[in-house]
Amino acid sequence: MKEILKFSGFEVFSDADCFVKAGNVDSEKVKFDFTWKPIITGNEKIEIRLSVPCIDIICSWYPTCIMTRELNLCGFETSAAFSAPLTAMCNSKGNSVFALAVSDSVRYLKYNLCINERTANMDLAITIDLQQFGKERDYSVTLYTQMDEKPFWKMCENVSDWWDKLYNLKRLPAPKEVYMPCYSSWYAFHHKFTADEIISEAKKAKECGMDLFILDDGWNTDDTLTAAKYAGDWIVSAKKIPDMRKLSDEMHKIGMKFMLWFSVSFLGKACNSWKDFYDKTMDESEIFQSGILDPRYPEVREYIISAYERALIEWNIDGFKLDFIDLFKMHRSSEFKEGMDIFSVEEAVERLLTDACRRMRKIKNDVIIEFRQSYVGPNLRKYGTMFRAVDCPVHYRQNRVSIVDLRMTCSNTVISSDMLMWNVNDTPERAALQILNVIFSAIQFSMRIDSLTKEQVQMVKFWLGFAREHRKILVESTLKAKEMQNFYPIVYAEDEKECITAIYEIDKIADIDLSKKNFVINASGEDYIYLRATHKAAISYVTYDCMGNEVKNGVCEINCAVKFEVPQSGLIVLK
Repeated sequence: MKEILKFSGFEVFSDADCFVKAGNVDSEKVKFDFTWKPIITGNEKIEIRLSVPCIDIICSWYPTCIMTRELNLCGFETSAAFSAPLTAMCNSKGNSVFALAVSDSVRYLKYNLCINERTANMDLAITIDLQQFGKERDYSVTLYTQMDEKPFWKMCENVSDWWDKLYNLKRLPAPKEVYMPCYSSWYAFHHKFTADEIISEAKKAKECGMDLFILDDGWNTDDTLTAAKYAGDWIVSAKKIPDMRKLSDEMHKIGMKFMLWFSVSFLGKACNSWKDFYDKTMDESEIFQSGILDPRYPEVREYIISAYERALIEWNIDGFKLDFIDLFKMHRSSEFKEGMDIFSVEEAVERLLTDACRRMRKIKNDVIIEFRQSYVGPNLRKYGTMFRAVDCPVHYRQNRVSIVDLRMTCSNTVISSDMLMWNVNDTPERAALQILNVIFSAIQFSMRIDSLTKEQVQMVKFWLGFAREHRKILVESTLKAKEMQNFYPIVYAEDEKECITAIYEIDKIADIDLSKKNFVINASGEDYIYLRATHKAAISYVTYDCMGNEVKNGVCEINCAVKFEVPQSGLIVLK
């Protein structure tokens, strides 16, 4: 590659016959306008480089890094179906000291972060593969850098607000149930269920405080092991569910919204449509015994969208869990063939989702659409009502990190947890950690309720009731999380009158504002917590155990860090 531009700390390189113009949008943003002559080898690229001194930096981050907080992250990718274009570096206080966001969340971009041993700098590069543009000969992108120290959540808020304006993002119409705890069948049933079992479980879930039922994979086949190989026809298994419309109506009578799982990208090898569309797939997945549909064909997009329209009209469901969209991003270099009307896979995914959501919302304006981490870019917030944390059964720490990461960058989109599960032989205190670690999200529950102990059911009802009562603060307000480098051991959210704080690690000290009523959740695993006030004052308090039973109340004086006895997975209310 040869260097073609130096501007405002950035260096631009390309091995194509390329011209670039750059200019400052403001003090933190630079816009690059590229034009190039026809590519010759098909491998030509543009690379934008920036070198950042490793001063007061201990870790790096990007929106789908999840449990990785290493300084030397190496590479990650973003596209219409994968991740979001933002990376940051933080110090030992968990504050952002450098962040770089990109305006384009649709095109395939590759990021590389690597420590330079010679300079003690972090060398960052963004690579733009020109093959994806087909016959297009120009491209513009804006880079947004924040180089001053600020709280990590504030840096993310700045970026999210910028994306909101770029993509004209607004809160999508959605029923109130998406903000409430809900039930998902996946971990509880997997592929083995009947309509009667689902209705029975939905009634129990409603009693526990859940208002939405998601019927996951398995409804479309009699098979109970490899259901994905039947994905594509979307014909209801009469053996499991004799009448899907009747099941949907029963859910509504119970008072539950009802959603169905659909795999967007799969064309199962055992489905009837395989013979019609196998030549319009990009690749095959041996694991799932399925082809990956190619959305660049208009017939493929119509085939996918029409299935959603039929489900809304014929079954009167309320929404969709749209899965495996991220598999589209794996095949961006697939050959362009006759019959395709869009060259880029990424652009085709955008067209698919745009048309699908427009047509679904014509039928049901507040249709619920769930996307899963990792397809969580700002472009996808135009379509998705809720974003769910990536699958992490039993792993409540990862679930917490995932929902906080999503809350940091997704502004007014509803964030839901991965489905909750635990070993039924565990104590209610330890089981409660599954709920408490995702209390700042729309909780998805996936335990067979009749398998729980009486104490576990009481615990579930108490904490889901708390989540319902305080949903405006827990799910809809600005989330503030401390120490991102340590996986957010203290998280809090507040309004003008109340503050809810959760402590997730032993011996962490949480600050409380005595001008507000404080709810402090003890998810540390110990039977005590430390609280610190901004000034000396006498306060009244009440503590509760994980099942909602009052344990102690009193009045005490608080100033500096004070130790409070709070039961494991319990709550203290101070005012």
